[in-house]
Amino acid sequence: MDYLARVAQLMAEAADPADADGLPGRLCAACVLALDLRGAAISVMTGRAHGVVLSASDETVGDVQRVQHTLGEGPCVDAFGAGRPVLVGDLAGPEGDRWPVLAATLAEAPPQVRGVAAFPLGVGGRRMGVLGLYPSDGGSFTGERLAGAWLAADAASLALAGSLAGAAAGSGPAPPWLSEPTVDGVVVDQAVGVVMVQLGVGPETALARLRAHAFATGRPVDRVAQDVVERALRFTGED
Repeated sequence: MDYLARVAQLMAEAADPADADGLPGRLCAACVLALDLRGAAISVMTGRAHGVVLSASDETVGDVQRVQHTLGEGPCVDAFGAGRPVLVGDLAGPEGDRWPVLAATLAEAPPQVRGVAAFPLGVGGRRMGVLGLYPSDGGSFTGERLAGAWLAADAASLALAGSLAGAAAGSGPAPPWLSEPTVDGVVVDQAVGVVMVQLGVGPETALARLRAHAFATGRPVDRVAQDVVERALRFTGED
């Protein structure tokens, strides 16, 4: 069996529609095995400013992808925004100059998780998230490996879209991962409005303050936003 056929087979096995419960985790595991990676992570996103890690092959990889959403910058954010892959060999090296805060944050991270190939997930031009692939060898995605990564991303997109469509149609109970806390862009936008009033600043500054607080406290942006909306957290000029 050739390389691409093996990638297709492993992804098809992971996408088994008869077992939707652990779909995101199986897709990540299949990517790692098929593409010989350090790890993989899947995020759902409703916009460049709103993203959350749905599943990751391990905690370290999940943290690297999660911090991109918290900071609002990085290959995964850009891949979703542009609708095309973003490939980086070392986020803490010269390539990471595009994302200075992220590069500084990951400067002490293991080299095996500083390289990433980010692929947008979606069907028919409608984006739903991003697939982050983290190579164990720090190698680049070219030739057959790049083709395999594209194949894996397409397979993941179709599998996730199929589960979402099935749940929306009421053809069966929603899988547990659909019920997990996910990105609520409306809540984040509401929180931005509240912070604008509290601090007397514009929307970009208010969002930056939300992200900074989330990063400093190690919490997802959407959780911080929920606290702001529920008045459990108030921003002041002294923060």
